[in-house]
Amino acid sequence: MILSRRIYIIFSIALLLVYALISYSALALTSLVELRTIIYPVAAFVPIATSVYLVAIFGFKAYRGKTFLLFNLGFLMFFIGELLWAIKDYFFQEFPFPSVVDGFFLLGYPLLLWGLIRETKVSLADFSLKKSKLFILAMFVLSAFVFYFGIYKVYDVEANFFENLFNTLYGVGDILMIVICFFIVKLAFGYSQGKIFRPWLFITANFLIMLVADVAFAYFTAQYQENINIQTTIDLLWMVSYLLFGYGVIRYYGVIQEEISELFTKFKSSSYHRCIFFRNFYIATGYILALIHLSLSLFYSEGNVFYFFSKIIFLLIIIITIVGACYTARAYGRKNLHGRAFIFLALALTSLFIGESSWLIERYYDFNFSSYLTIGDVFMILDYPFFFLTAYYELKAAGFKNVFKELSSKYLFIFCIPLLAIIYFGIILPLGRQSDIAASLVNLFFGIGNVIVYLSLCLILLVIREYRQGKIFFSWFLVMLSVVFMILGDVVSADNVNLLISKLLSNNLWVLAYLLVGYGSISLGCIIREKQEEIKHIMSK
Repeated sequence: MILSRRIYIIFSIALLLVYALISYSALALTSLVELRTIIYPVAAFVPIATSVYLVAIFGFKAYRGKTFLLFNLGFLMFFIGELLWAIKDYFFQEFPFPSVVDGFFLLGYPLLLWGLIRETKVSLADFSLKKSKLFILAMFVLSAFVFYFGIYKVYDVEANFFENLFNTLYGVGDILMIVICFFIVKLAFGYSQGKIFRPWLFITANFLIMLVADVAFAYFTAQYQENINIQTTIDLLWMVSYLLFGYGVIRYYGVIQEEISELFTKFKSSSYHRCIFFRNFYIATGYILALIHLSLSLFYSEGNVFYFFSKIIFLLIIIITIVGACYTARAYGRKNLHGRAFIFLALALTSLFIGESSWLIERYYDFNFSSYLTIGDVFMILDYPFFFLTAYYELKAAGFKNVFKELSSKYLFIFCIPLLAIIYFGIILPLGRQSDIAASLVNLFFGIGNVIVYLSLCLILLVIREYRQGKIFFSWFLVMLSVVFMILGDVVSADNVNLLISKLLSNNLWVLAYLLVGYGSISLGCIIREKQEEIKHIMSK
């Protein structure tokens, strides 16, 4: 079993014990208290990491794949809220309630409720109102408890409007999720011989403990800010709730593996199915990191720490993109021309990663390289020769000699209009804005590199245009589209007028560009794996 229950339980207990020891003991008075800021978001990330695995297995088109995708999005909103809370609390010494951070928490509730409602449709016909009197009574008692302690008792006339509103919304959202979860548990008891009963029991326990923690926070808000013991107790309840959801998902995976063992046997033995899983996992992981990056970038104006954390996420996105290119290179093989192309693509992305990492270190330690090229700039410029070699080997494999024979005025006209825009916005305009010679040279190198990469990809699309209805053309089109977003990011980054807006737009454009490169690469890998499977099938006959 890929997701081991035993390892997960040990990990969860260790995480809770370390957090409790640091918080309750005298260690909380030392520098180790910083670990609390790291440990808590780790627990909040667990539901995302586990549910994204199920999304990758089911696929985005499957009914339950979409259901767990909604769970994934909902807990992603919770994680972003927890991360922003930790940053504001630790780095800015602010108590972020009520604040914009609550908006992310509240965004998670509709997504989770939507996913829970979808799950009830699986065996809705088995529900009988006459046989559910005890269930209805339990829900009534629980609702009364939440209304009294989570809404009525916490309403404060002297508090501001948003504090009372958020406390009320949290209580209402929790009770709605609990009601639907109990409903699902009752249905699951008789569905598929009760095999998914236990997984949903743990998932329900997650929302029940979350409800208790939210009510306790609303009731002890003032004490939460001043008393470390009360704060730790409530935080541990939230952590336990997150970890219980992850365990429920792992149990759910165990049921699936048992019920459809034949599918999983094929999944494990087939390279094509592994590639499909990897592609789905890449998409899910990519959008998680992209949303976290976007959320952090919205707070640039509040301090450089948000920018620093967003760049860490940015580097993680480049890493998974490198993994995608390497995966496709391995699918083709080193001796294959297509394989060599993706080896150089992985090297280009690695060069970009080193450049971004160097640039981040230089910024963090406040180095001054205003009069010459930085190390980061050098590595970012070096990626262009690798991109050029990528295009060279791909063109050579696809039939480079036929390119110029097929050129016509129609294609030249289509390619030249964006090319002129790239030259103007990517070279001429940035050069006109810079007064420093070193900065002008950097912009010139980047501009020329973008032009070369654009022309190379145009030639690739021209060679494979007969596959315009196929997957190969679409995959390379995504790669070319990524270059367009990367160039837009470079152009926006050169804007010295609106620095805050330019940082926000350029960094998120680059994130989108990298994700498109990775997805296009993995899609090509899936195509070659599919062809290999077909050949094996024919040879076996």
